Amino acid sequence: MVADFLEGDGWEVLNLGASTPAVDLARLADLERPDVVALSTATPAGLPGAAEAVHALHALDPRPLVVLGGQLWHGPARGDAATLGADLVADDPR
Repeated sequence: MVADFLEGDGWEVLNLGASTPAVDLARLADLERPDVVALSTATPAGLPGAAEAVHALHALDPRPLVVLGGQLWHGPARGDAATLGADLVADDPR
């Protein structure tokens, strides 16, 4: 849904889908040089993968803006987003 909103606003979106390994995400980001990488996490089970992805993205130079969104970040885990190194937490698709 967020990809649709971004495309409608003129952004180029590469939607990789669920469970993309962090190393593959970072490799693609290094090749494509995006301005923003947005990760969506719905449940606590996705937290380790999100942490690994944020860490891998932070190793890039230049590094993209890292945005975390999804249902998980509405609750107590929202505070973990900054600890993980996210630049921004998106509360909803708007």
